[in-house]
Amino acid sequence: MTDYTLITGASSGIGEAFAVIAAREGRNVIITARRKERLETLAHRLDSEGAGEVHVIAADLAVPEDRERLWAEATAFGTIDIFVNNAGLGTHGPFAENDWDREAQSIDVNVTALTWLMKQAVSHMSDKPRGRILNVASVASFLPGPNMAVYHATKAYVLSLSEAVAEELGGTGISVTALCPGATESEFQDGADMQDVTFIKNQKLPSSMGVARDGWSGMKAGTRVVLPGAMNKISAMSGRLLPRFLTLKATKYAMSKDNGDTAMKRARSAADQAGEQAREAAGQARAQAKETAETVRKKAAGFKAQVLDPDSDFANTMRKKASEWRTRAHIRGESATSGLSPDAQATTTGANNGEGTHEMDQKQAEQMRSGDGFVAALDQSGGSTPKALRLYGIEEDQYSSEDQMFDMIHDMRARIVKAPAFTGEKVIGAILFEMTMDREFEGKPAAAYLWEDKGVVPFLKCDKGLEDEANGVQLMKPMGDLDGLLTRAKSKGIFGTKMRSVINAANAEGIAANAAQQFEIGKQILGHGLMPILEPEVNIKISDKAEAEKILRDEIMKQLDAMDREVMLKLSLPSEDGFYSDVIAHKNVMRVVALSGGYSREEANDLLARNPGMTASFSRALTEGLSAQQSDDEFNAMIASTIDSIYRASIT
Repeated sequence: MTDYTLITGASSGIGEAFAVIAAREGRNVIITARRKERLETLAHRLDSEGAGEVHVIAADLAVPEDRERLWAEATAFGTIDIFVNNAGLGTHGPFAENDWDREAQSIDVNVTALTWLMKQAVSHMSDKPRGRILNVASVASFLPGPNMAVYHATKAYVLSLSEAVAEELGGTGISVTALCPGATESEFQDGADMQDVTFIKNQKLPSSMGVARDGWSGMKAGTRVVLPGAMNKISAMSGRLLPRFLTLKATKYAMSKDNGDTAMKRARSAADQAGEQAREAAGQARAQAKETAETVRKKAAGFKAQVLDPDSDFANTMRKKASEWRTRAHIRGESATSGLSPDAQATTTGANNGEGTHEMDQKQAEQMRSGDGFVAALDQSGGSTPKALRLYGIEEDQYSSEDQMFDMIHDMRARIVKAPAFTGEKVIGAILFEMTMDREFEGKPAAAYLWEDKGVVPFLKCDKGLEDEANGVQLMKPMGDLDGLLTRAKSKGIFGTKMRSVINAANAEGIAANAAQQFEIGKQILGHGLMPILEPEVNIKISDKAEAEKILRDEIMKQLDAMDREVMLKLSLPSEDGFYSDVIAHKNVMRVVALSGGYSREEANDLLARNPGMTASFSRALTEGLSAQQSDDEFNAMIASTIDSIYRASIT
């Protein structure tokens, strides 16, 4: 069936802006609101903006029969894969004086209709399962609102509902996003009788289109809560961190209509008072945190002493439990595999026969799935090593053999990973060249050092280079005894692999072959209990890069839909912001990382920050500015600054 975007409250403001954005992406759009004439005018505009099909359904969502009719008619057109729950009403004025019918209508639209339609959407999308739901909440969701008490309460409900259902649906392929804008240029203020409200009169309101763009980008990236604008973020945080009575007073004054100057002075006074209280609270919190940290350090030191003492009660207890576990496992023997799939039985049998475990480290898997940070690419191979050394300040006449060359590149990598800033706090993973995997850092096997000493998940570059170009792509060369390499990697504590192929033209046949090869070998790697990072790189210098990316994305989605296991992907930074959001949200994707691909670090960071959900996996951009001639202090300061900049771009 054909996919459609359904947008409620589309006749004006943010809802209208959402419809225009969807149209500009060429999507099929269904728009609904009470005012049919406005919808029909908008439909003509959407046609001119590039929409596919455009359908108009006039409905009053406060009326149960209308919303039921809306859903029935909308789903008769096709599949709703994006649902924007935007319709909302508000009334300004004291709670005791506001008209009940108007307040009841707000509750019917903002709460009842939104919840009922969202429930239909979740059920509808669960058939695939795939889809995105965007609920328009408000910055009002974060704090009570005197003079708009019911509206604030309904929006608090929307935020709470959205976050809870998003958590329930995590990993299913269906995402829920709550957009929380502040006051925006729209007709909402007229409808809510807010034209003369103090805080609206005293500021320039953001455009509906700007707010909708932020919400749309966040939705496509799977972000759960989107707060557009710095002031809205500050307002939201103040509602959660400052004393309640202060935020209530400030909100009351800001929402008043009379004596604008007096109201603003009172609001500023309340804000100053809140700031002073916040500073005092922060000082107390720091003192308490320091005391708590000291207590934790003492307890940790005592626990560490027990762990390290081979004769301690703790060590004896652990040895006893391990012995009991081995005994039980031996007694169970082959019967432990009953009820498992043939593949799972084969895996278990292999482990029992001494072939090594085929299970992934779950702590490492969780770090790669949801940890904040980026993946360092330290995997230059022989072909790119001379260039990497040259950029590091070591010319080719400074080594006389390949062995010397690899010794020097290993020293550079060791200097990076031993830097104080290179830890799992910001660097969640690192990709190693095979020769690095076989060497040591600080007298310890490289993979073990990364994970045990640094908290960084180790990966291995497993490809053997590129074939000559054909059909606009360069496939990977045969990898020889790949099974042997994977077995050895697993035994050394490697979590996953990375393999690279290249796309040099928007050739559909070549790109399909490229993606198929990556996923086919990826399945072989998964069979060894390793996580594959598939890297079908799109050359950033080709003229038809955007078209090549569209073909590649379609091929990736096709391959992912056929999988029943998670993989990771390493992709070129796209020509269109948020382009890979559907890939990032796919249930069979653990994480999507980005290569710098020839961009400078500044360029790569800027592009990455515009693609929420993508994490850096930079090589050249990571080592940019590092030099063999730098002192240790200079080197460590440079790598710390680099790591911080890439980290910030990765979590934006």
